[in-house]
Amino acid sequence: MLVQSMELDTNIISLSSLLGVRGYQEVLQSINQTSGGSYYGSESDPYREGFQNFITNVVEPVRQAGMAIYNTARELIIRDEIRCINSVAELKKGIPPKMQLPIVYYEPIRTMLDDGDIDGFGIDPSKLAKDDPYKELCEAGTVSFTADELPDDGSYVQEVVWDSTWPDLTPEEAMDLQMTREFIDMFLKDEVTKYLDPTNYPHLHG
Repeated sequence: MLVQSMELDTNIISLSSLLGVRGYQEVLQSINQTSGGSYYGSESDPYREGFQNFITNVVEPVRQAGMAIYNTARELIIRDEIRCINSVAELKKGIPPKMQLPIVYYEPIRTMLDDGDIDGFGIDPSKLAKDDPYKELCEAGTVSFTADELPDDGSYVQEVVWDSTWPDLTPEEAMDLQMTREFIDMFLKDEVTKYLDPTNYPHLHG
């Protein structure tokens, strides 16, 4: 639902301004002339008080309610997909349901969930498997080496074996999940955010 706000000055609103109709200016002018040139909401308008009450008690509350519903709906609509969450701004947008299990299985989050320190999306830790099923998947494309290990031409070849028993994620999704886990590490160590619950941002954790 798209709600467009409009400021109304009830002291100078003509009929044409109130109706907001374009293309019928001659008709509207004729109506105003026939009515003696009066303006809705002006001092000469006998319905001034009723008009202002209508705007204040009916139009404005409906407009504000519509905006509140629109803003709430916008916040609740989250695409259920694996995406990279690598900043607080991204975290504010919400964590898609598809990412909740991969996040609570991550070791530092799982430990906090087992200890009852975080919300953990309301997931019961007793229902989770003992080991992190996403760990090997996230680490599959991660390499660690020093400059001394590189050949003279600077090239490096890494063979990745995709295990069929791993969770059904694409390589791109696995990379997004790994980067999200790296962000969680920084989030839990940063002096500004380390006391906040990443699974229920921006609430404090235990």
